[in-house]
Amino acid sequence: MANRLEMLRTFAAVAQAGNLADAAERLGRTQAAISMALKNLETDLEVKLFDGERKSTLSPVGKQIYAMAQQQIRHFDASMRNIEAAARSPTGVLRIAAVPSIGTQVFAAIADYVQRDFPHIHLDLRDEDSSRVYDDLIDGRLDMGIASNIAPIQGIQMLPLITDPFGLICHCDHWLASAESSPTLAQVFSQRFVINELMRDLAQIPDLQDSTRLIAHNSLTLIALIEEGGYISILPASVAKIRPNTLVFRPIADLIAERNVAVYLRETQPLSAAMAGVTELLQSRLSTNP
Repeated sequence: MANRLEMLRTFAAVAQAGNLADAAERLGRTQAAISMALKNLETDLEVKLFDGERKSTLSPVGKQIYAMAQQQIRHFDASMRNIEAAARSPTGVLRIAAVPSIGTQVFAAIADYVQRDFPHIHLDLRDEDSSRVYDDLIDGRLDMGIASNIAPIQGIQMLPLITDPFGLICHCDHWLASAESSPTLAQVFSQRFVINELMRDLAQIPDLQDSTRLIAHNSLTLIALIEEGGYISILPASVAKIRPNTLVFRPIADLIAERNVAVYLRETQPLSAAMAGVTELLQSRLSTNP
């Protein structure tokens, strides 16, 4: 396994450098050793990884293998970091990810709780979208994930937290923020509108690809467009809590849609006291602050 991983690292380094000399310098090895590692990998896989002998252009199959190699290298390196963190900490490591709109509400409380009651635990917090939380749970890179609308996963326990309604998110100075009646979808789409990933699966939302050509794929970009550019979007109510002083949530008169936010726990080992405590904290904090 170690030999295969090193061959993949060598291959990735050559693919990135575009030649043997720079890859050899980066890895601290001779060009002959680099060349031999590539030859052995091609022999094992029974494919040509590069077009020609200069190692500057990946073959079609080489491009596919490079992408998979990068993924495996990142996964191995992340696993080793977690192992090293667990080795340094007598009671291990707790890895938690949450969608940004929920993470901003709970991460500080989680950090305070774990550091107070479990001071020897190494706590790893990160914000991710729901699809990334799903992937990291499947691959074992997370112990707990807070996300929405994830399909059932074997070996993962799901505990519901909140129901998060969709509606208009806009700047507090936008005229729709203080309109007397709830806006309609027609009014919303007549404004400077930005599409986001969360609203794409809503059955009541028409396909806006042709009429609206602006799409934001992460929360920071989306919030910047709303705060600084005067744009509006359709998002869960909890997103407004990321910037409570500038963002406003308004229900939309002819839109009934929601997302179900839950905490997902790996069942590969008994639920630790820290995980159980964090789960109780989430249920208590979010139920009183929906």
